[in-house]
Amino acid sequence: MNKPNHKPPKWAEKILEYLLYDDVWKTILGDLQEYYDVLRESEGKTKADLWYWRQVLRYTPSKLMHKLYWTIDMFRQYLKIALRNILKYKGYSTINILGLAIGLASFMLIGMFVIHETSYDRYHPDADRTYRIVRDAPAGFYLGTTLYAVSPTPMTLALDDNFSGIESATVLTIRPSLVNRGENSFFQDGLFTDQNYFNTFSHQWIAGNPTTALQNPSSIILTESIATKYFGVRNPMGQSLSLMNDDEEPIVLTVTGIIRDVRSNSHLQFDFVMPINATPGYENESTNWLNNNTIAYIKADGSVPIAELEKQIKALVDPQLLSSSYYRDNPENRPSYMLQPLADVYLKSSNINFNAGKTSSYTYMYMLSGIAIIILIIASINYMNLSTARSMLRAKEVGVRKVNGAFKSNIMMQFMAEAVIFSFLGILAALIIVIGVFPSFSSMMGQLISIQIFNSPVFWSVFILIGVFVGLASGSYPALFLSGLSPIGVLKKAIKGGRLNRILQSSLVVGQFAITNILILSSLVIFLQMDFIQSRDAGYTRDQILTVKVADPELMNNFDVLKQRFLSNSSVFEVTSGSHLPIEISSQTSGINWAGKPEDYALDTFNGSVNTEYLEMLDIELVSGRYFDEAMDTDTSNHFIINEQLAAGIGWSPEDAVGKEFILWRRSGTIVGVMKDFNFMSYHTGVAPLLLRYAPVNRHNFIMLKVSPQDLQETIAFVKEEIAAFSPDYPIEYSFLDDTFNNLYQAELTLGKVFNYFTLLALFIACIGLFGLASFMMEQRTKEVGVRKVLGANVFQIMSLLNRDFIRLVAVSFFVSIPIGWFLANQWLENFAYKISLGPIIFIGMGITSLGIALLTVSYKSFRAARANPVESLRGE
Repeated sequence: MNKPNHKPPKWAEKILEYLLYDDVWKTILGDLQEYYDVLRESEGKTKADLWYWRQVLRYTPSKLMHKLYWTIDMFRQYLKIALRNILKYKGYSTINILGLAIGLASFMLIGMFVIHETSYDRYHPDADRTYRIVRDAPAGFYLGTTLYAVSPTPMTLALDDNFSGIESATVLTIRPSLVNRGENSFFQDGLFTDQNYFNTFSHQWIAGNPTTALQNPSSIILTESIATKYFGVRNPMGQSLSLMNDDEEPIVLTVTGIIRDVRSNSHLQFDFVMPINATPGYENESTNWLNNNTIAYIKADGSVPIAELEKQIKALVDPQLLSSSYYRDNPENRPSYMLQPLADVYLKSSNINFNAGKTSSYTYMYMLSGIAIIILIIASINYMNLSTARSMLRAKEVGVRKVNGAFKSNIMMQFMAEAVIFSFLGILAALIIVIGVFPSFSSMMGQLISIQIFNSPVFWSVFILIGVFVGLASGSYPALFLSGLSPIGVLKKAIKGGRLNRILQSSLVVGQFAITNILILSSLVIFLQMDFIQSRDAGYTRDQILTVKVADPELMNNFDVLKQRFLSNSSVFEVTSGSHLPIEISSQTSGINWAGKPEDYALDTFNGSVNTEYLEMLDIELVSGRYFDEAMDTDTSNHFIINEQLAAGIGWSPEDAVGKEFILWRRSGTIVGVMKDFNFMSYHTGVAPLLLRYAPVNRHNFIMLKVSPQDLQETIAFVKEEIAAFSPDYPIEYSFLDDTFNNLYQAELTLGKVFNYFTLLALFIACIGLFGLASFMMEQRTKEVGVRKVLGANVFQIMSLLNRDFIRLVAVSFFVSIPIGWFLANQWLENFAYKISLGPIIFIGMGITSLGIALLTVSYKSFRAARANPVESLRGE
C-alpha cells in the first residue's frame, strides 16, 4: 500500500479525526486518504477535495449520533457511580452539600437585596435621561457638605418653559400631612407637585386622567392602599377629603385619580399627590429666586450635553441672584448646579442635604456584596479541600479504570460529573433555605424586597450558572489530579498524597480561616462601635424620656394647663418642650453677631428654642451661668445659653461669655449661661457651635416628659388621653428618646446584624469543612495512633499530636488576616467622628474566637481517635 503523498483539506480532515473512536474508524480514515491521493493524481486537486468533503458529509451524521449515544451512556454511568459514592460516604457528602447550600443560599439572599437596592428608580421608561438638580452653594457648608437637593422654585418653572435641551421639568416637595375623612384621621406622606410630574415619572393609573388630574388646585390623587384605607370598597372618585394645613382652615379636596401604590424600589415614597400651587405661600415661593425649598427634576431630550445643560442652568439663575446685595458683594458665593442621574439618587446622595424620600449608601452595597462573595468562596474552599483530601481513597479506582482503557478525559469527566451533582443538590438545598428564611431576611434588612424576582428567568439562569460554576471550579483540582495518576504507581501503592496536595490543603485551610477571621473582626468592630455609641456619655440623659410630636399647632396654646395635668400623675416627674429633640438639632444659621466680630468672620451656628426645665430634664451641665428661669427671663426672646464650642469660636471663656450681649437674626439678647458640649446630632459628625434660646412655646414641635419605668403602658395611655382632650382631631405620635437615638444608626445596626449572622454561617461552613478534613486525617492515622497507645502514649499526648497541624494552620491564618482586617475596619470607622480604637485586644479576641472554635471542632475527632481501642486498629497487622 503506497503512502499518500498529498494531504486532504485541513478542516475536512480535522472533522473526521474528531469523529475517531475505534480502530475500525482509523482503517477507514487510512483508506479515504489513499483514495484521495489517487484521485488527486488522476483528476486534480479540486475534484479530489470535493470528493473528500462529500465523504465528510456522508459519514458525519451517523458518526455524530454514534458518538452522542455513547457519550450519553457514559455520562449516565458516571452519574450512577457518583450517586453510589455520595451514598457510600454519607457524612462526607452531607458536609459538602450542606456547605455549598449555605454558601449559595447566603449569596442568593444578599444578591437579591443588592439587586433590589441597585434597581431603585430604574423602572421608569425614561430613567436614563431623567435627572435631579443638585445645588452646590460654596458658602452654605452644612453637615459636612455644600451640596443641596433643594433649589428655587422659579428656576424649575423657567426650565419647563421651552428651555433648550429639556423635554420637561417638574418641581416637588414631600411632607407629612393630616388627611381627614369623617372619623378617619391619619398623617400621610403627601407629594406636592405640578402636572409635569406625570410627564417625568411613570405610574400605573387605576382611575383618572394623568393629563388633567392636577389641574384643579383642590384635587387630590390617592394611592390604591390609601383609597382603600379611607373609602373601603366604595369608589373614591369624586369623593371629598380634607387636609389640615398648620393653623390654616382645612382644605377640602376632591379625589380626581387613583394610582397603584408606589413601588418599593422608588426613592420617592408617598401616599397621595396634590397640586403644589394649593400649598400656602406658593405664590411667593414661585417668584422668589432666593428661597430654596423645592426639589427639581428634569427630563433631558438628548440634544444638549449634560455638562452644557448644567452651565445653562447656572447662567439662568445667576442674573436673578444678583438682585440680592449679598450676591452682588460676594459673587464667588453664587451656587452652581449639577444634574444627578435618577438612578443614582438613592445610593449616591449621602453627601447631599435635604433629600426627599429614601436614600442609602453604595458603601453598604459593597460591604454586603463582599460578604456574599466571601461566603461563597469559603463554601467553595470547603468543597475543594475535602475533595482533595479524599482523592487518594479513589486512586485505586482510577488505576483500574485506566488499565481497562479509560482515557484521561474520561476520568476527568467522571469527577466533574460528581461535582455537578453536588452542585445541583446544593442548589436544591439552597432554594429550600432561601424560601424558608426570605421573609425574615427581608424584615431584618428593613426593605420590602419584591418576591417577583423569583419569576425572573434571568435570575434563575444566573443562579443556576453560579451554582454549576462553583461546583465545577471546586471539583476541578481533584479531577485534574486523579486523572493524571499513573495506573502502575497507583496499583503498586506507590502514590502518596504528594507535596502539592499537602500544600494545597494547607493553603485552603489558611485562606478559609483568614477570610473567616476578617468576618469575625468586622462583626467585633461593628458591635463594639455600636456599643460605644449607645453607651458613650453624650452629655445628656436619654433614659425614660417620652417625646410627643406636636401635630396640632393649637395644642401648645394650652401647654401650661396640659403640663399641670401631666404632673398630676405620680408617674410623670418633669415636663418641658422644645423646637427640636436634643439628638437632632439641625437648624443652622450664620445670622449671629456680637461686639467686636470681624467683618469677614462667619461662624455657622446650630440653634433651637426651648422651654424651662429642658436642659435640667436632660441633665445637661452648665459650665458657667444659670439655666433659663421663667421668673427671671420674662422677656422670652432675649436670653440665650450657648455651648463651649460657640464660646471658643467667638474667643470667650465660659465665664466671660455670661452676661455678654449677643445678636441673633438682628435681635439683641443676653447670654445667661454656657452649657457643656453635648452631641446634639449623629456621632458621624463632631460637636459644633450651638445656641439655645428661651422662646414662646407656641412654636415648639415636641413635648418631653420624664416618666417612671414602672407601668409604662398606663402612663402612655394617660398622656394620650390628656392630649386628646385638647386635640381630638389629631393622631398622637410618640416615642422614647433612646429609641429615636438608636434609629439614627439603623443602617449600622442592620449591617451589624447581617455581619453577625453571616459570620456565624461562615464559621459554621469553615468548621464543618475542618471537621470533615479532621475526620479523614484521623482515619488515615488510625494505625499510628494504635501504635502510640501501645507504646504508652496517653490521650492528651495523642490529641496534642493530632491537633498540632490544624492549630498551626489556624494560627497562620490569624497573622494573614490581621493587616487586611485592620485596613478594612479603619476604612469603616472613618465614617464616625467618635469611634473606638483598634487596639490589640480586638485582634486577640478575633484570634481566640477563631482558634477556640477550630480547636473544639478538631478536638472532638481527635478525642475519639485517642480513646479508640488500639486492638481494633492493629488487628490486621
